[in-house]
Amino acid sequence: MGIRMLTPWAPWKRGLEKAKQNENVALNDASYTAWLYKFLNIALSVYEWEGLPSGIDQRQLEMWLLTRGYAIFFFDEALKADTGKRAPEGFAVLEGVAYGEWDLYNIPNERRVYAPQGFQKTLDETNSVIMFHNQLRTPEIFTYELYARRIAEIDRTIDVNVMAQKTAKVIRCDDAQRLTWKNLAMQYDGNVYTILADKSVDLKDLEVLDLTAPMVSLDLDVLKQRYIAEAFSFAGVESVPPEKRERLVQSEVTGAMGGTEALRFSRLCARQAACEQINQLFGLDVSVRFRGGTYITTTDLNENPQSLLEVDTETEAE
Repeated sequence: MGIRMLTPWAPWKRGLEKAKQNENVALNDASYTAWLYKFLNIALSVYEWEGLPSGIDQRQLEMWLLTRGYAIFFFDEALKADTGKRAPEGFAVLEGVAYGEWDLYNIPNERRVYAPQGFQKTLDETNSVIMFHNQLRTPEIFTYELYARRIAEIDRTIDVNVMAQKTAKVIRCDDAQRLTWKNLAMQYDGNVYTILADKSVDLKDLEVLDLTAPMVSLDLDVLKQRYIAEAFSFAGVESVPPEKRERLVQSEVTGAMGGTEALRFSRLCARQAACEQINQLFGLDVSVRFRGGTYITTTDLNENPQSLLEVDTETEAE
């Protein structure tokens, strides 16, 4: 029975390869997570609620709408006396499960809400309102995950392409010429733009393998910016693709914003419908709006800069 002999550096080499593999996996995950968190932070911040009862967390409300597709607004008299549940007025918004019979408009008449600390309560249409995220009543976190994955893949490809620019050239020569080519390579590495070689240097048997990859990072970055612009537009945030920013006139830019504004309507209409039901059922004055205005940098046909053109969305609505 033979004994397998390992060279002294074999365990170290395997450990290095494993560490490099783990590093690549960690960088892939970090890039994806960074972009996903960026998009989710934007998506959670674009709507502003007004008139919500004390204790209701707007951020958590938007998180449930984004990730679950709906949340449940309700009133519970017992919550008013329990300050630990942070509902001093008895109103709260929680995640839950809708079930039971459905009405004429496909709204379940029974719901059960729950919280991490153990609070649970069964509700119905007389003491609660189901708040939907959009007109399809579906979550949209999957779309942001898709954009994050696409952009992260491009980012990591750019990293690999940039590193490939440092790939060394492989020179194959006779042993007798090895020292000569080492000295010539040192001149190359020293940024010498003219390398002088003796007549005795034999170039016939010289073989050079160039492993350098073509530089495509700039093209990849343009593609990445397009995906970022799409993701921002999906969130309702104005964004112009990078290749068009320098040559679009004001009318073209504002016209291109129509698609972005349309993407807001589905979510805003669903939230406004919830506000109407809440106000009618509980006598409150809750409202919601999309934050901010439109900020665009454009150049007109006469090359006169229009810097940071602001179009107030509330003024436009009037």
